[in-house]
Amino acid sequence: MFNHLSKPRILVVEDEAIVAENIADRLVADGYDISGIVDSGADAIACAEANSPDLVLMDIVLKGEIDGITAAQAIHTQFAIPIVYMTAYSDEKTLQRSKSAQPLAYLIKPFRSQELKATIEIALHKHKFDLEMIKALKTSEKLQTEAIALSEMKSNFITMISHEFRSPLTNIHLSADLLETQSSHWSEQKRQSRFQRIRKAIAQMTALLDDALALTKVESGLLSLNPQSIDLFRFCMELTEDLQLGAGDQYQIHCFSTDENRIVRLDPTVLEYILINLLSNAIKYSPQGGLIELKINYSGQEVAFQVCDRGIGIPLEDQGRIFDAFFRSQNVGAIKGNGLGLVITKQLVEMQDGQIFIKSEVGIGSTFTVTLPIYPNS
Repeated sequence: MFNHLSKPRILVVEDEAIVAENIADRLVADGYDISGIVDSGADAIACAEANSPDLVLMDIVLKGEIDGITAAQAIHTQFAIPIVYMTAYSDEKTLQRSKSAQPLAYLIKPFRSQELKATIEIALHKHKFDLEMIKALKTSEKLQTEAIALSEMKSNFITMISHEFRSPLTNIHLSADLLETQSSHWSEQKRQSRFQRIRKAIAQMTALLDDALALTKVESGLLSLNPQSIDLFRFCMELTEDLQLGAGDQYQIHCFSTDENRIVRLDPTVLEYILINLLSNAIKYSPQGGLIELKINYSGQEVAFQVCDRGIGIPLEDQGRIFDAFFRSQNVGAIKGNGLGLVITKQLVEMQDGQIFIKSEVGIGSTFTVTLPIYPNS
């Protein structure tokens, strides 16, 4: 589309040299630039491709095997350049055939200079309007597609939340009912066992709600970053030590760093969520226990975190969907999960202009790598 601050560039296609020169002179006098003057259909197509004019004035009868209509059709189809026909032939058959190039106007020879200028101006403005309409339609279609996708995601989200809530709610209901009607005949140990089931169900529901709220906050742009100076190795050591206490003796959670004295600026709250999610997954999907490692590596103003486990691994065909909302790998079996943690983790990483990668093999284990840029000192 031509820039309204510059002169529109016109390609003149006319097989009569004197007529072509007269038209070109008239166009220049009216404030247009000439991108070329050619007398054949083949040259018209080549010139349109090379010079990208804003409009083509096309004579219908031309020298060579390609007439003006065929050339106009090729130019319109290949380069989306608007066409205005110039012709001495106004018969119905010619007019019907010429429509294949969707011309913006016809000039019947002989025509006056005022008629030429008016036709070109109307054609250029109509073409500009058509392009803006196409752009608006594409934007509308894109927004509609996004709205449909968002609606489907919300529907899936509600379905998933409802499904995930049913199990712990059922446990709470049954346990409360049994405590109310039969606990008088139970031992203290059995009563405490039922209370523990209720607490576990509540914790399960709370975790799901926390993930759902976190995902909503990230996707709506309500979560803001707050980078602070932190002793990164100490931060990660304390985090892994806390997880070790909860995981039990069957796991050995170790933290390593290429620089144990590095102070960096990162958002500690967001970083904690990312690392806890990845480490918790490593624990959860290593049901037999074993070694879990958190490795910290530096490269310039970037830090990489690697979480490695020797767990069940992720099938190759599932790895492309592992960051999709609600997706769970086919080999997780009875291991609990809601399929939201990695979705949130990925969005939190990308929110900081970072990247997350996965390398995994079934039965061997998984390694998640997160790279984050280090914020400059304020």
